[in-house]
Amino acid sequence: INTLENITDNIREMNDIYLSDGATLWEINKSEEQNKYSYYSKKFDFGNSSIEKKLSKMKIVFNNADEASSFAELNTSHTDGLFKVYADDVSLDWNKRLYDNIVEFRFTGRQRKGYLFRFTLDDVTKEIDSISMIYNVGNVK
Repeated sequence: INTLENITDNIREMNDIYLSDGATLWEINKSEEQNKYSYYSKKFDFGNSSIEKKLSKMKIVFNNADEASSFAELNTSHTDGLFKVYADDVSLDWNKRLYDNIVEFRFTGRQRKGYLFRFTLDDVTKEIDSISMIYNVGNVK
């Protein structure tokens, strides 16, 4: 834990956590080593549970290009790696593309259509700034 005097001259990076007790500003959980974490999303129906949707791609944004590249290297296929996406609980195939600090996953095949979508991230060590899901709505029957 660092006090205000130690950190105000050199605030390192975005997304650091600080807590104040009214008199002192404390930096929380400072460590050079990054802990692994996992995330399991809820099921998304995008507000239309009775209409079939087609998931076209997902973008994951990182703090910098090095972190994005490291994450992309660990994800070699939809069955191996840290990132998995499901449409109606069926794993989706994807092709990935890396540009700057963004890893983009484009989904292929018929199975990318569904009513409910979810994704998982397992044993990730890099900080993710945002995740976006791009989809098209099917015809109303």
